[in-house]
Amino acid sequence: AGKIRDAVKPLMAQLKRLLPAQRERATELMYQADELEGAVQAMLAKKDTMLKEASPAEDPFLFVATVIHSGVTIIIGDRMTTFTKELHGPVKIMRRRVNRVLEMVAVNDLSGGVTVLHSREFVPEPA
Repeated sequence: AGKIRDAVKPLMAQLKRLLPAQRERATELMYQADELEGAVQAMLAKKDTMLKEASPAEDPFLFVATVIHSGVTIIIGDRMTTFTKELHGPVKIMRRRVNRVLEMVAVNDLSGGVTVLHSREFVPEPA
């Protein structure tokens, strides 16, 4: 829409010099630019609504009632961690900002204590 406007704007400034057919075409192009802009805004609003509806009410987490065994790997979003020793529950494993860095943490469900887990970025392999 912006490119159409940029191309037609000089013509609109000189409407008196244009032939009637050229004036009509310039007006049509400006109308199409308005329609395209409106359609883009409607699609962006729909995208925002869909993203809000699809987002979970709270961040994803894994609830561990009893124990996570050594060697278990957990992936949440773009972070992954592999446990090197057992971790006893009840705990929630989740992503959380710690010192402005997104980390995997274990939150003790009883005490609320937070343990930062050694995690790394997870990049899925292309299919």
